[in-house]
Amino acid sequence: MRISTLYHVALDAPEKPARLAESVNNCIYAPNAKAIACAGLPQGTTHPDRVRRSAVYLLDPLNNSKRALLDNPDSSYRNPRFSPDSKSLYVLLQETDEPAFRQARLARVPVSASATPELVSKWSSTIQDFTIANDGAVLFTSPWQGGFPLHRVSPADKRHNPVIEGPVGVQVFDEGAGRIVYALTQIDNPNELYLRDKDGSTRRLTTLNTEWLASRQLATAQEKWITRPDGLKVQTWVMNPTRTESNRKYPWVLDIHGGPTAMWGPGEFSMWHEFQLLCAWGYGVVYSNPRGSGGYGYDFQRANFKNWGEKPAGDVLAALDEAVRTNPLIDRDRLFITGGSYAGYLTAWIIGHDHRFKAAVAQRGVYHLTTFYGEGNAFFLVKNAFGGRPYEDATRPLLDQQSPFTYASEIRTPFLIIHGSSDLRTGVTQSEMLYRALKDMGKPVEYIRYPGAGHELTRSGDPLQRMDHALRIIEFFERYANNQSPAPVFIGNSTAGSQ
Repeated sequence: MRISTLYHVALDAPEKPARLAESVNNCIYAPNAKAIACAGLPQGTTHPDRVRRSAVYLLDPLNNSKRALLDNPDSSYRNPRFSPDSKSLYVLLQETDEPAFRQARLARVPVSASATPELVSKWSSTIQDFTIANDGAVLFTSPWQGGFPLHRVSPADKRHNPVIEGPVGVQVFDEGAGRIVYALTQIDNPNELYLRDKDGSTRRLTTLNTEWLASRQLATAQEKWITRPDGLKVQTWVMNPTRTESNRKYPWVLDIHGGPTAMWGPGEFSMWHEFQLLCAWGYGVVYSNPRGSGGYGYDFQRANFKNWGEKPAGDVLAALDEAVRTNPLIDRDRLFITGGSYAGYLTAWIIGHDHRFKAAVAQRGVYHLTTFYGEGNAFFLVKNAFGGRPYEDATRPLLDQQSPFTYASEIRTPFLIIHGSSDLRTGVTQSEMLYRALKDMGKPVEYIRYPGAGHELTRSGDPLQRMDHALRIIEFFERYANNQSPAPVFIGNSTAGSQ
């Protein structure tokens, strides 16, 4: 077990650091410099590997003392921040009874004594990050209906005022003297740095992507909402190919997000390049936020409890059906599907039940839930999302019924399975199981495994492997979009292997 240790170093005696605490993180000094707030493991004798919550402590750097300010088995606390007068501490609070669905909320507690924290915001989506402004207001970001807006809330009256709205994404931000600096993702630019002044005027501080974008034509996204038979409303977007001609139809990709509590939209950064690359190659894209997604509150996020397959699959397929019905550019005979992590799961689930797609690519997915419980470091999702464990009589048949591997014999869509050899989040065994089963049955399946790659391959992995990964997906689709089999695309000295 790795233990973090916090030290205090006096500038006039840097050679004598004082050890203040162990197993703490997100430590921050109070403005009056009399205390340090940290999140960390709760007190008690429970082994740290079995603890799924965190507490908040106050440290006295002068007396080298530590006091638990927030430590409650019913809640988890993180990201402590002091008020400007150092009298209050703000934290993100999340109930522990349903960790897969409860939203992180903003709370405040007096520093002088342990007390029940007071909720400061009634915002219905989970709060992602926050900071305390000089005037005592709280600025926070939150996933919300395809964007990551920036809000200001006054602790006195709990009133919300949007600072930056729309289908954009505030990635990181900070405030000082009434001015806000933030990084922003937009549909026409993956990321730039901006300044918002006291009077509300904004100006861009960087032009990091200007030259690169000048020679490129970008696709835009059209938003729609669809209503499912049970009344649930699902948000979806359609992106046309970058260049289109009248009276022509184009292949289309149903792209699905992972998590399953992730949220996609024009303000989401991680898929910016993949969507634009597909559109530049002449593919349209439809994506949506099915039940279970973040950004729509507790009830929507919990709507996939004990059901990762049928209902979320119905949501994303309904988004595709609506796009096909209303967009004359879509060639319904050249439809493709892909997604990573939980979306790898949903891709495999869908092609085991629906045979409309010309080809499918599942990336770093979960295919057999019992195996996932045994090898993935996110194994706790099994209990949290399905209400039990594989060895429990009531849960075992549900996990079998909800596992894409159970329906392997029904898969007949040409299928590419991609995984990283060092993926500890979902593990490689189940990808090998699904590949072996399909290969053994003579199904049209291929398997790519990237050496040394983890679960973050497509977001923060090796650049050459990321390029290779994106182009392999397109190459696989191209074989079936044009009824031909071009040679596989390799980038540089990438060591990806095909089996």
